[in-house]
Amino acid sequence: MLTRSVPAKAKDLESAKEKGLYEGQDECLRSGLSCGLTEVYLVELQEAVPNLQSRLRAYADFAPSDGVFKQTTKNPLHHTMWLFQQSLQLAPSKFLLVRS
Repeated sequence: MLTRSVPAKAKDLESAKEKGLYEGQDECLRSGLSCGLTEVYLVELQEAVPNLQSRLRAYADFAPSDGVFKQTTKNPLHHTMWLFQQSLQLAPSKFLLVRS
């Protein structure tokens, strides 16, 4: 995941819907959090999207009991996660820095 700080802050884990982005788009997708499955994918994403270049690459281990994870684009390395409330509250402390 790309984040502004590590450990992640609650604001880093706001969905597009919570940020008021992509109005009129799929509500379910807007409610999830985008994540990448590999660091290589995150690096490629940062290179392709200039406003993501300053973000930190962080990882966290989540279990199926933490929420739902699904591939939501044509890219098999891009997933969306919907964390259950109890896991969402603990999520910021789970993220560790990969590289700045």
